[in-house]
Amino acid sequence: MAVYMIRWPNGDIGFAFARNAEEARYRFDQFAEPLNLPIRQLRGSEFAVTLRLRDDFTFEVDEWGEEMDDALEWAYPIVTKLRRTDMESDKPNPGYDEALKKAVADERVRVEQVRDRGQQSFLDEYVARHPGEPPSKEDVEAITKMTGMTPEELAKWDEQRRLMEVADIPVRKPQGRREKRGGGTH
Repeated sequence: MAVYMIRWPNGDIGFAFARNAEEARYRFDQFAEPLNLPIRQLRGSEFAVTLRLRDDFTFEVDEWGEEMDDALEWAYPIVTKLRRTDMESDKPNPGYDEALKKAVADERVRVEQVRDRGQQSFLDEYVARHPGEPPSKEDVEAITKMTGMTPEELAKWDEQRRLMEVADIPVRKPQGRREKRGGGTH
């Protein structure tokens, strides 16, 4: 079992224990439709978080472990870049709060675009650019980031695609489930 992290379009993130990404999507489906949303398998040492119990029996994040930095950078690259730039600057930034609000808004739009474009279009673009070729390291990183597929799932799909092309069989692409809930947002 591994910990999987999902990035919802509204900016929220979720975590689930699962055997693989497909099972993680199934588990996330109890909250909203996770199809085409980025999912990342966390390394065992990455997941460390403490939650603070509030008086109304809800929880808020108290602290993230330092190991979560990579996972949070994956989920929020625009915000992470802004924060890193601000922390590295020696000068106070009076416009930082406004810039942070804009970065958060941009993050929401970024994930909506991934969701709207969908896993399939990224795979279609890849096949059109690289017929019969194995994916480069950069392609693997981009495709796994945008589709939520693990590198292993992508490798399995790519191997099947190349074998089918050689045999002149139409390529079957991964099929997602239909949305169950309106909009699919969390």
